[in-house]
Parts: sequence; C-alpha cells; structure tokens
Amino acid sequence: MADETDFAAAEALTAPDSPLSWRDAAASELYRDLAAARAVVGEPAPDFELPEFDSRTGVLEATGRTVRLSSLRGRLVALVFGSYT
Repeated sequence: MADETDFAAAEALTAPDSPLSWRDAAASELYRDLAAARAVVGEPAPDFELPEFDSRTGVLEATGRTVRLSSLRGRLVALVFGSYT
C-alpha cells in the first residue's frame, strides 16, 4: 500500500480543476481495475479501430478513414497510451 509520502507527491501533481483527487482515484475500485495491466508478453493485443489522421502537410487532419490494429499484423507498431491533459 502506498504511504502518505506517495499520496502527497501525487496530490501535488493533480490539476486544480480535476474532478477527482489522487486519493479518490486510488480508493476507487473502478480506477484500480482500469490501471491493472492486462497485456501478456507474446499474446496478441486486442483488436480495435481508430480514426486515421494525416500530418504530412504539417497539420494533423482526419482522413475520414479508419485503421484496425489487426490490419497492421506483422508490421512494427508502437502504441502509446497516456493523458495529455
């Protein structure tokens, strides 16, 4: 279990307008479940579909098409997940 020092450091990083404090999220079963790793080395990633974007002009623009992860099987793919807020 995290100690008070861990919580204090995390609280300091919480945005002032955040609807949840770090302590609230850490106490929530839903958030703990969302944070649990499910990826297994050697197992295929779950398939999903995302909108395609083009940035060749220097501006990120939606192409109107979608890309399925399974269509990229056999190619090198990097998936980056995180919050940019």
